[in-house]
Amino acid sequence: MLDVGPSDGSKEVRLYASKGDKAFYVALSHCWGNRKLIMTERDTLEEFQKSIPFSRLSKTFQEAVNITRYLNLRYLWVDSLGIVQDDQDDWEREAARMAAVYENSFLTLAASAASDGNGGCLQPLTPTSQISAYSRNLLVRPESHRDLERLGTIGYTAPLNQRGWTFQEALLSPRIVHFCRDQMLWKCVSRNNSEDGLLDTTTPSLQSEGLLSMQQIQSLELSVSELYRKWHHIIQNYSWRKLKYSKDKLAALAGVITAYQKLTRDVPLLGLWKSNLPSDLLWSSHGFQPRTDLELGVPSWSWAAGNGPVYYSGHNFNPDLYETKTEMEVIRTSISWKGIPLTSPVLSARLEVRGRIISAVVNPRPNSNYCNLIPVQSLFAQSDIGMIGEATLDQPWPPGKSAWCLEVSTTKSREVEHKVTEFDHNVLLLLPTNKPMEFKRLGVGIIWHRTVLRD
Repeated sequence: MLDVGPSDGSKEVRLYASKGDKAFYVALSHCWGNRKLIMTERDTLEEFQKSIPFSRLSKTFQEAVNITRYLNLRYLWVDSLGIVQDDQDDWEREAARMAAVYENSFLTLAASAASDGNGGCLQPLTPTSQISAYSRNLLVRPESHRDLERLGTIGYTAPLNQRGWTFQEALLSPRIVHFCRDQMLWKCVSRNNSEDGLLDTTTPSLQSEGLLSMQQIQSLELSVSELYRKWHHIIQNYSWRKLKYSKDKLAALAGVITAYQKLTRDVPLLGLWKSNLPSDLLWSSHGFQPRTDLELGVPSWSWAAGNGPVYYSGHNFNPDLYETKTEMEVIRTSISWKGIPLTSPVLSARLEVRGRIISAVVNPRPNSNYCNLIPVQSLFAQSDIGMIGEATLDQPWPPGKSAWCLEVSTTKSREVEHKVTEFDHNVLLLLPTNKPMEFKRLGVGIIWHRTVLRD
């Protein structure tokens, strides 16, 4: 933690070890960027505990210090300074504490428009044009509050919105000020406000377009099934973000997983949940790149095994329209970590299930894409039945080669005007490894109702 000194700036900033002391503090959410950033290392730890010259701080850090002082608060959390960056044990411990750091902050300052430390928090409000009305000159600029409503979600292009580590900082903070390019935005559990006053919402809902914070999700008193569906929304948005080091895939979400575990009372399994595995396993990938750092041990059934965006299909979000029945039995799960769970490498991970399977030939399906992004493959039976379903794959696959399809669940549309519609089989596409009865994931798909699967 940084001790910023009294509000008049009469003392230098310094690192402060709280040792259990309690006080209000501000947290900073920012992009590290490609420029060299001041950080605490073992060689500088003792020096920084005495003082950190203000001139050595980046523009973003300086403005965060000044804002903290202006609020008459004494302490500021900055990750690059609060964690000893070249001490792996300290890094893993502090990364595992991120839920507590941001959940308990008095306020989070989000330097949303800054791509690195030189961007700063406070952005100049430059009007785009001048008009005359009622004998007065008025300065106007395009409205931006509609974009701010989507802050934190896919498609919002603010630099802070692109980074993986800042995702959980936004979700965990009880109160946050976003310093955006055109204006500031306030978000807390009960209210979202834009600086120009055009955005003023007081009742977040499960259908809100923007990304809800953990406190907002908690305030909705959602059922467990609604929490799981909201988790899919969280993973979809997180998976689009970039990480400098792919090994941080789970560590950068550790705080959110810890907080969500308190809500669901469930066991986290590498970004999935034990009690919701049949649904959580059915993710689709877009531009998915299996990770090459195999020493991390993340298995293919977790979306964290690769880099790139993932999606969950529509029936996971529309329980009023679809009825899903689990067909696969989860027999055993086991995960072993090298050190602290979620922030250290995975030594081993195993998922043992029982279910029905069918062999299918996978072929490209021309001019067909899921969500206009993911190429869809056709599935053909080994017999003369013909085309039996469709799939999306996690990796390139030779046309005409077969794979095993494991039935995970069945889905059918709910009754419409007393007519019961037929159901489909939701399947995982699997490839055998060199070990008996062991498989790795190839993709996910749907087999239509007329197909017969075997145990």
